[in-house]
Amino acid sequence: MSSTITALFDNRSDAEAAKERLKAARVDVDHIHIHDKTSAGYNATGYSTHQDRGMWDSIKHAFLPDEDRHTYEEGVRRGGVLLTADVEDAHVDEAVKVLEDANSVDIDDRSSEWRSSGWDHPTAGSGAAGLGALSGNTADSTNRTHDLDGEREEVVPIVEEQLVVGKRDVDRGGVRVRSYVTETPVHEQIRLRNEQVHVERRAVDKPLL
Repeated sequence: MSSTITALFDNRSDAEAAKERLKAARVDVDHIHIHDKTSAGYNATGYSTHQDRGMWDSIKHAFLPDEDRHTYEEGVRRGGVLLTADVEDAHVDEAVKVLEDANSVDIDDRSSEWRSSGWDHPTAGSGAAGLGALSGNTADSTNRTHDLDGEREEVVPIVEEQLVVGKRDVDRGGVRVRSYVTETPVHEQIRLRNEQVHVERRAVDKPLL
């Protein structure tokens, strides 16, 4: 299992240096992304939704709670640079430590400053969806039936949608770095086998006793 770790920096040079520190520490990082105003999906006026994920679309496991997502987006909008990385579970603690010591921003303090000047993240009523996101397309809900040597096998999908929910792992994050785990219910199918019995009737020409 992997987690997504996030850290905000005041400039790109600090973010790039943090990326190199992760590599130097030989942290098992699958994907490291650095995002700023030049990144694909950046929105100068609005916030991401679960229909339009904006700059998060390029991050494999980036299913963050709305408030956190919008806070980081506001940081980028104000000139900051966001680093995200998919890290294997065994290396999360080391990766968090590396980024904590890499001149990252205390996002809680920074967002408190923004709120004191009037900023607040958008609510669900203003176009932001709730926690979690739908991953992939809705599954085919049509039952499928196959004939197997006189038997009928029916395939029934038991989950039609795959709900991917991201939540912050408060036990593994730091003051400046946050860690998120992704829970993905498994989409399975069950097979039902219908056995048929054929009864052959024959006329009897003997008298009943």
